[in-house]
Amino acid sequence: MRIALLKILAGAACALLALPAAAQTPAPAAVQAPAPGEAQALAPAAGELALGAEAFAEIPAFEGVQLSPDGTKIAGKLGVSNQQAIGVLALMGQKPPVVMGLIDGTEVRWVRWVNNRHLLVGLQALLATAATTDRTYISRLIAIDTTTSKVTKLLWDSEGQDAADVLWMPNDGTDEIVVSAQHSFYEDGFYPTVHRVNVATGRTREALAARAGIMDWAADGSGAVRMGQGYDDSKRTFRLVYRGEGGTGFFREIDRANARKEESLIHPFLFLPGGDHALAVRINGEGREAIFEVDLATMQNVKEVYQAPKGFEIDGTVLSSDRTALLGVSTSEVSGHIHWTDPELAELQALFDKAVKGSTAHIVSLSADRQSMLVNLLAPSTPGALYYFSRDGGKLLRLGYLNRTIGKRTLGPVKVIKYKARDGLEIEAILTTPAGKEAKSLPIVMMPHGGPWGQDTATWDYIAQFIASR
Repeated sequence: MRIALLKILAGAACALLALPAAAQTPAPAAVQAPAPGEAQALAPAAGELALGAEAFAEIPAFEGVQLSPDGTKIAGKLGVSNQQAIGVLALMGQKPPVVMGLIDGTEVRWVRWVNNRHLLVGLQALLATAATTDRTYISRLIAIDTTTSKVTKLLWDSEGQDAADVLWMPNDGTDEIVVSAQHSFYEDGFYPTVHRVNVATGRTREALAARAGIMDWAADGSGAVRMGQGYDDSKRTFRLVYRGEGGTGFFREIDRANARKEESLIHPFLFLPGGDHALAVRINGEGREAIFEVDLATMQNVKEVYQAPKGFEIDGTVLSSDRTALLGVSTSEVSGHIHWTDPELAELQALFDKAVKGSTAHIVSLSADRQSMLVNLLAPSTPGALYYFSRDGGKLLRLGYLNRTIGKRTLGPVKVIKYKARDGLEIEAILTTPAGKEAKSLPIVMMPHGGPWGQDTATWDYIAQFIASR
């Protein structure tokens, strides 16, 4: 299957933005906040024209950005001439940025650093295939050499739907990753094979043969495949197979669930070094979601590591670059905060919260040694900005506003409210009102989200702000 997904933008698109050099100053006792007005949004001047729809719909300047392991470069989805592109920007020196655009209909799902030189990009496109009558999402990987700008297609000879399930990436600077890939839409090749893939050369070798019924594989911090999940549609049953450390033994079934009985499998998300222990989300004795250390050999809980706040669920986790430790947990709270389980990051977050007024600091990416990071300063009434922070310098250095047109303006106030439905059920909602107007006797637009697991957060919502501004 030949899939045309990528093109290189003209050189003119590479003149993206100039980044400030990182300040090399002695580490302060606390985080130094940006200059006055830098992190805080400002209201538009009196008589300023209202923003047009194109300002709210502007492609974000930065999205899904990641800091390189050595903390010297950033990469991610960048807004260039109101189009989204893959971009690599050096934080130090005068090296020009690497910017690559996509043909229409191709979506960048994510961008990740393999090492300080190579970048891995997940792509998908809605395409017609010989195997289906309708268009289907096809997922593929490319690697970008940020030194030479060379693009290498990985596993693009696959005839399957998804050849972009990355199970593991190295943290020692080497070039080989572990990828699970389907090779056909049909039974022979439908179940994924696990490959070791060299991102510099594109060469592949089989690490684990496909197994009937197993669609999802998982690897530990060393890259060994430890677990697989399967589903039997005829019986509506799930099963989980597992093998011990080293990834050389036989797989055995350790859990099974019946969808008809609304049962669910355990989902380990981190294999702990040195045995059969892993971290997984389970319901604790108080009826709350919690992260437990679990012995997969016996399926017994060893200890509780983190408990979600009452009334909220665990949405995601932040892991160390070597995938051996839990650093933080995100929940369904409307604030969108990360609860850092790593003491140093928890202390740093407290310093950010103290230093930044009027905005919320979100650590979005860390260098391998956790000494450098990217921080979004956000507020519900403004799109926010991306900052670089180094523990050596101790300063938040602005890399750019997420919406260049809106910049640091404050728009409609946002707050969380509760109201009662006609049957008395109390419902939580996020209310956005026009800037500069009393929130009284105004028309209302209701924007219900999907469910039953979906929820909104009290963060920047360009659609709600656009409607409120009208």
